[in-house]
Amino acid sequence: MKTWALSSARLERRSYMATRHLRRCLAWRPKLTGGRRFKSARAHFYLSLLFTLSIFLFALFSPYMLLTTFNFSPSIIVFIQKQFSINNQDATEFVFNCINNGCNFNKATRFGFKQEEINHLIDVRNFLNALRIIFSFSLFFSFLLLPFVKLHKKLFFSLILLFIFLLIFALINFNFTFDAFHKIFFKQNYKFPSSYLLIQLFPQEFFITCFIFSSLLSFVVILGFL
Repeated sequence: MKTWALSSARLERRSYMATRHLRRCLAWRPKLTGGRRFKSARAHFYLSLLFTLSIFLFALFSPYMLLTTFNFSPSIIVFIQKQFSINNQDATEFVFNCINNGCNFNKATRFGFKQEEINHLIDVRNFLNALRIIFSFSLFFSFLLLPFVKLHKKLFFSLILLFIFLLIFALINFNFTFDAFHKIFFKQNYKFPSSYLLIQLFPQEFFITCFIFSSLLSFVVILGFL
């Protein structure tokens, strides 16, 4: 009887030890999948970077899209002409239509635009189309990733500081920035004599005003996402 009781105790202890060992094995299993969890965390980190960059580009390009996508109404064109002493409303409206909808060469020559000016307007249209593609992708990824990831604050603040630095540099050295921008993004010639109609319609003061207005609006939109 005593032997049977001892054997029963040993069996019970062995059963307890086996159960305890099984629990340890089950507790160890998540650690075995740590590599997968690491990959998941790394993927989440990269998605957070992509989401932050998409949000920043969306906010940065929003004012430019608003200024270039919609056809300008006659009242806005008249306002621009009054600010910069522009007296050719039809030619100004043609330029905006050329950028948005394509250039009509016969109509352009009728207004007095030369071939170099038409080529530059085509370059501007192609550049804005590329900008719209980037804007569309940033908008798509922003809404796609919005429910799943959060802003990467360090990257977002770094982009804001970079934007502020470039904005201040551009305002201090606008002529250098203007020339460098055109050399990078435009293939055709962009420097025209003052007698050309495109220069008369859009003097440098016009671009400085548009740059300041759109940059400040972009900065406000960027801060809004914080």
